[in-house]
Amino acid sequence: MSSFCRPLPDSPSVASLRKQAKQLHKAFKAGEPEALARVAARSLAATDKWSLRHAQSVVAQEYGFVSWHDLRAAVDQAIAARDAAKSADPAATARLFLDLACLTYSGEESPRRIQRAARLLAAHPEIADQSPFVFAACGDRERLAALLDTDRESDRQRRPMASEPGGPRNWPPLLYLCYSRVAQTDALGTATLLLDCGADPKSSYLWPEPTGPNKYTALTGVFGRGEAGPIAEPPHPDQRALALLLLARGADPNDGQTLYQCHFDEDDTFLEVLFEGGLDVLTIERSMLATAAAKGYAKRVALLLAHGFDPNAEDRGGRSAYHNALLHGHDTIAQALVAAGATTTPLSDRDSLRAACFRGDAETARVLAAAHPELLDDASLLVGAAGDGNLEAVRLLLDLGLAPSAANDHGATALHQAAFGGHTGVVRELLARGAPVDVNESAHGATPASWADHAGHKELAHLIAGHSNNALDVTFHAHFPRLRALLDEDPNALSICDRHGHSALHYVDPNRADAPNLVRFLIAHGAPLDATSESGETALGRFLRVGAEDLADLMIEAGASE
Repeated sequence: MSSFCRPLPDSPSVASLRKQAKQLHKAFKAGEPEALARVAARSLAATDKWSLRHAQSVVAQEYGFVSWHDLRAAVDQAIAARDAAKSADPAATARLFLDLACLTYSGEESPRRIQRAARLLAAHPEIADQSPFVFAACGDRERLAALLDTDRESDRQRRPMASEPGGPRNWPPLLYLCYSRVAQTDALGTATLLLDCGADPKSSYLWPEPTGPNKYTALTGVFGRGEAGPIAEPPHPDQRALALLLLARGADPNDGQTLYQCHFDEDDTFLEVLFEGGLDVLTIERSMLATAAAKGYAKRVALLLAHGFDPNAEDRGGRSAYHNALLHGHDTIAQALVAAGATTTPLSDRDSLRAACFRGDAETARVLAAAHPELLDDASLLVGAAGDGNLEAVRLLLDLGLAPSAANDHGATALHQAAFGGHTGVVRELLARGAPVDVNESAHGATPASWADHAGHKELAHLIAGHSNNALDVTFHAHFPRLRALLDEDPNALSICDRHGHSALHYVDPNRADAPNLVRFLIAHGAPLDATSESGETALGRFLRVGAEDLADLMIEAGASE
């Protein structure tokens, strides 16, 4: 081997080195003299199976490393050192931290964002220095107070720093405090300090930017939650105390966005606090009562009625709260509504069957089903019961003869609905009764396991994937025992591609901790390395695009073409 070695550039990058290897690979294959000489100088014999992996080995040796793996490690170390040096100027790192630490309501919510923010702050605690926005996001009252007091001779000079916008969201500090979900030292004390220094308790921003139409206030951030659910969009740990403070300082209790974000689940903290702060019942969306009655939220129904909500209010489909309570088997709620003045109306035979099933009245349900067998053609009975998590109703409906494959107009099955709701008991019952696992609904083309995963129910998604015969879906959920079982049945199970050209390797989630082991497993069992999707991307290309260099290396080592 030649003793001459090139030094690494001052700012090495894996992408640049890959490009060098790719160029060498192409030149060698073309028989260019310089490329042939470079390979010969490193004592590598020409071979008919000359691959990109061989070219990478030559490039590594030219830089003085035994292998491409060693070169990669050196580059990673250099990049880490460069990043550490950059962190001496905290601005960019602080902006990244602030963006990750706060709820976004933009469809990008994930607990992983908050975890990344916490790791970033732990690695670079210096990013908080001299930043009122980071101090606020961390609830660090002492450091924020010191910053506000530094060279500030009057409240007039302190107010701008406490209320002027900045940071990656162009928010005032109070919004960063209210929307942050990293651990905070003293959230209430920090909020009090900001308000004392002139922060506006009605602070808000518009979404979608820049003109709305939705106004997200400090209160909205404190209560959190929303369409993605409380796992992805959790409330602030000190939601009650913070909200009461904001209301006492002038925040508007008639906050439509907050009322909308919080009505999806059963936690009534938002409603209790807003009523205490002066919420006008007439400003509440009229469908809230009927929706609560359908979901069985008895406490919310009682709370609304106690504050004068119209007991005859209807949902957006025109059904009254009383009607919804009966249809979903919540007779106690129906009685409370009648006591508050709700008008009673007789149910049709179809609705009577539904009400009997949902309240678990098997005798009445069987009588109605025998008299009107055509009513059992209504798939919404089982789909609705599964979505409600009503295990007794699900069992009764299946016993009456409804197919476990029942689906709504969009192809979402009872299993889809139970999976999304996180109803483990219902999911197990449906699986035991033969509910189809490998069915894609038409709205998003997703399986029940994917619905569970999207809603944050990872263990439930794994449970469902364990019953799948679709190797690609099983791969996405990294269910190794099921993959092995499928391979025992068909050794070529992993050689397939979906209708868009995606192979099993395309289905690997690079964010999983076990992704490298999954890639090795798939490669070892015949997953096609160079399958190209209809968009023209290979699995290797995807891994490179998302920065999963370790997975890309495994692909290249196995012979994938770049």
